[in-house]
Amino acid sequence: MPLQRPLVLAGVLIALILGYAFRSQFSQITFREPIQSPKLAPLPGRNSGGNPAEEITCDGIPLPCIPDPPKNPPPGAAWTPSDDGSSGVTRISENASLLFSHKRFADLDALIGRYATLQYRFDDGRFKLSGIGVFFDQTFGTLANGESIEGLLEPWTAANPSSVGAAIATAAAWRNAAWRARGNGFANTVSPEGWRLFHERLERARTALNASGTYAASNPLWYLEYMQVNLGLDAPLSEQFAIYERGVKAFPEFFPLHMQMIVALLPQWHGSNPAEAAFIDTVTAHSPPALRAETYTRLWWSADQFTDLNVDIFRDMGASWPRMKEGFESLLKAYPNSRWNRSHFASFACVAGDVNTYVRLRAELGDKINPHAFPPNASIDVCDARAAGKTT
Repeated sequence: MPLQRPLVLAGVLIALILGYAFRSQFSQITFREPIQSPKLAPLPGRNSGGNPAEEITCDGIPLPCIPDPPKNPPPGAAWTPSDDGSSGVTRISENASLLFSHKRFADLDALIGRYATLQYRFDDGRFKLSGIGVFFDQTFGTLANGESIEGLLEPWTAANPSSVGAAIATAAAWRNAAWRARGNGFANTVSPEGWRLFHERLERARTALNASGTYAASNPLWYLEYMQVNLGLDAPLSEQFAIYERGVKAFPEFFPLHMQMIVALLPQWHGSNPAEAAFIDTVTAHSPPALRAETYTRLWWSADQFTDLNVDIFRDMGASWPRMKEGFESLLKAYPNSRWNRSHFASFACVAGDVNTYVRLRAELGDKINPHAFPPNASIDVCDARAAGKTT
C-alpha cells in the first residue's frame, strides 16, 4: 500500500467534486473488446503449435528453468505445485531471476515478450506478466545508487540495446531507489537529502521510460511503471489519467492498469472513497458485457487491499456484495481450479455477512483454504466462529 502523507485534496466538498469530475471525464472513454493476440511463433523442438496449453515446461523457454506445474497431477498426490495465487507469481519471478543471473538475456527477453502478448495466465486468471513486475522489484529494488543500477543492468542492455525488459527494469530500479532514499515515514519525517534523492531518482526513472517509449510501450508493464513513477512525483491526476488512458487503449484487457489508477484515487493521494467508487462503476460499465461481473469484483478486491483495516468496502465505500458475489461465481466458472479465488470469495463472504455462502465455500475448500486470503481482523477462525453463531 502507498505510504500515507498529507492529503493533496482538502475537505469533503473537494473530494466529492473530484469523484464527480472523474466520473464525467472517464465516461468519455470507450473500451474496446480485447484484441485477439497474434499466434505465438513456436520455439524449435518445443511447441510446434504455438499453443500455450501444449507447452511442456517454462512457458516455452529452454531448460534449465523452473518447470511449469503438471497440468494433470497424479491421483491422490498430497501436494503438487501450481500456478495459482502467490505460488504462480513466485515461479515466474524466480524463473526470470534465474535467466538474468545466468546472463540468458535472449531467453529472458523472449519470455517477457511472450507474456506481454497476454495469452499466458495463472490458474486464477491473472496475467503471468505480473510475475515479471515482481521480478523487476525484487531483483533491482535493493540497488543503492546510479553506479550499481547501471552496472548490474549494463550486460543486459549491451546484449540487446532495445530490450523492453531492461528498459522497464531500469525505471523500476530508480523508482525503488527513490523510495528507499525517502524512507517509510510521513512527509514531515523525510530529511531534505531524502527529498532531493527521492525526486532526482524518480526523474531518472521517468527519463528512462521516456527514452524507451518508442519500443518499450509495446509492453503493458511500461504504462504500469510510468503510473507508479508519476504517483511518486505527485503528478496531476490529468497526467496520470493520460498515461492510464494510453495503456488501456493499447491493452484493454490488462486490468492491472485499472488497479494502479485506483491507487492514484486513494484518499492519501489525489482522491477519495467516492472517486474510487465512481471509477470502478465507470470501468465496469465500459467493459465488455461478458467480463463486467468479473471486472467489478477484481477492482473492488483490489481497492480492499489498498484500504485500512478499519474500512469496510461494503459499509464505507459503497461496494455491492451481490455484484461482487456474481463476479466471484463467474471467476470460479472460468478458473475452477483456483483455490486462491475461492478462498478470497470465502473471505469476502465472511466480511459481507453472507454466512450461507461462506459455509458452502468453507466446506468446498476444507483444509485447502488459503489463510492469506483473510485479513487479520477477519481470520479463518473468526469467520468459522461467526458461521457457527459464536463471537469468540
